[in-house]
Amino acid sequence: MTRKLHQKLINGDYETSFKPKFKNPMKISMTVYKLIDFDDIRGLLHTVGILFLTWNDPRLSWNSSDYEGIKGISCHLRDVWRPEIALLNSVESIAVITREMEKSTVYISSEGEVHFVTGGIFKTFCNLNVEHFPFDSHECYLLFVLFHDIMSSKVHDEGMDVADPLFNASDIQDRDGKWEYVSLKPCIHSVGKTNFYGAAFPIRLKRRWSFIFLNIVIPIILLSYLNVFVFLIPVEAGERISFAITMLLSYTVFLLVIASSIPETADPMPIISIFLIFKLLYSGSIIVSVVAVTRLSHRQDDIPMSKVSIKFTLAVEKAKRVICREKMDKMRKQEKAVNHLKEIKDDQTDITIEDKADMLMDSEAPKSPDEHPTWIRMSRALDKLLFCIYLLTIMMETTGFFVSQFVTHEADESPDFGHYCTSGESDGHGH
Repeated sequence: MTRKLHQKLINGDYETSFKPKFKNPMKISMTVYKLIDFDDIRGLLHTVGILFLTWNDPRLSWNSSDYEGIKGISCHLRDVWRPEIALLNSVESIAVITREMEKSTVYISSEGEVHFVTGGIFKTFCNLNVEHFPFDSHECYLLFVLFHDIMSSKVHDEGMDVADPLFNASDIQDRDGKWEYVSLKPCIHSVGKTNFYGAAFPIRLKRRWSFIFLNIVIPIILLSYLNVFVFLIPVEAGERISFAITMLLSYTVFLLVIASSIPETADPMPIISIFLIFKLLYSGSIIVSVVAVTRLSHRQDDIPMSKVSIKFTLAVEKAKRVICREKMDKMRKQEKAVNHLKEIKDDQTDITIEDKADMLMDSEAPKSPDEHPTWIRMSRALDKLLFCIYLLTIMMETTGFFVSQFVTHEADESPDFGHYCTSGESDGHGH
């Protein structure tokens, strides 16, 4: 009976070149179960997936009661009409159903529904967004369209619709371990500004950032804090300028490492690149400051200082004395708080702990300077001021970097739908 039914449907007046009149849109679903490779420099995505196609052909329907209750049969793909479906953003051939698949099996139900399953490696282009590198995530998609819809300018209601996959890939594998894979909900989406539509299957790839963070970001931040300590090196040591230049060259090395990890035409520019460029400018300004302070310290004392220079030097030294006195007062209060030490006296001079603290404070507190400071004193005052300014600057800049990376980036991600399916051109038929 199955042979008889097959002969009636396939070997009769059926013509595979004639497109059937669809009662319903062709349904398409896809399951991606392995990420082979994602080239985040060239924007190429290689995935392994299974494609499920279902379309209606009224010429292949029958009354099951007339054929001993047979509700479905199988045949070769070449024996029935098949849609000319294309992967529009494919790197290589865009045809999905090829001549090599003609002997593949399709299942036909008594209602005239034809079910076909195919799979393979899909190589597609992907738009990159490395703005938040190394905390970046990329949204790629596979866009399938029908050739006959393109030629006849059919809208999606007469062409195709997305359907839920027959099974879910619960264990997505990533061969190189660099990315976390998230499959988003598919949708029907217009192709550019045209009047025809395609089925889009978006994929979100999120970088595993711990390695880059520990080996690149953390060292850069540590170097930036070490850089400011050049102002604590005495001028007499003679190593200040070489230390500052070494820090500048270190930033250059990290900038080259970052440049090799992102596309040359990245748009927008990664925040970390701006972060590193700021570090270069920051380190360069430190070198200029160190050179200027070093030259001041080597001026002869017979060269007169301006009134502004004198006032500046005295003001910085006064601020230092106030800070030191506050520290000494705190130390004395801490010693007085220890009750059992109050009763201890020096065996020879009977000096109490409080007296020792007073003597210590008097000996270590800066003496009142004269009203005519020297160039070396001015250079030391500049070192203290520049140390505070650069340290505050780097703290603010580092905080701004992390805020821009995490807060803005996390607020941008939708848990289910990708940006492609939620953009203005989408018709909202995603499932």
